[in-house]
Amino acid sequence: MQEAAYLDARELYLKAEKMPPGPERQKTWRAAAVAYKTALDAAPGRDEAPEAAMNGAYAYKQVGEYDKAIEMYELFISRYGDEKTLQKLKNGDPKANPPVAANPAKYEERVKYLKTAYDALASSYVLFFNYPKAAEVFDKISSIDHFQQAARRESAKQSLSLYSSLGDEGGMTKSRNRFKALGASPK
Repeated sequence: MQEAAYLDARELYLKAEKMPPGPERQKTWRAAAVAYKTALDAAPGRDEAPEAAMNGAYAYKQVGEYDKAIEMYELFISRYGDEKTLQKLKNGDPKANPPVAANPAKYEERVKYLKTAYDALASSYVLFFNYPKAAEVFDKISSIDHFQQAARRESAKQSLSLYSSLGDEGGMTKSRNRFKALGASPK
């Protein structure tokens, strides 16, 4: 049933893409968004979850419901990117019954999608001029050890820039220290 929910949402999404602009297309975009959200709520750990988050958020954006698009990214990040799951994929779980082996390919895939969702969330906040929230998300990205150091450093730089523009001394200091720790050049 979980797979069927994802497939139904995909059908609605593809249908909306092909429709001419107008009220029926808007209705189909909204139905696709709701279907993706429902599927993601029910089974956030499935392989289709990244598609649901990204396409569902995109569908919400098409109907001007940006707050719901942001909710999709946040839901995906919180459920798909939970630390316990990432650690099991990265290191396995020898204490489980039966023991679970590490799955480096799945781990890398999950981390890639998680980074994409964080980037989309941060960009959404920037687009809506919610710079404090964007700075928080960039700061969060810079703190996640699962991401590559270069990506973390760039996120620290972004959060530093935003906190500086906002005049947030605490955020600026924290971001600057992380930026330096991640290998920023002295310049």
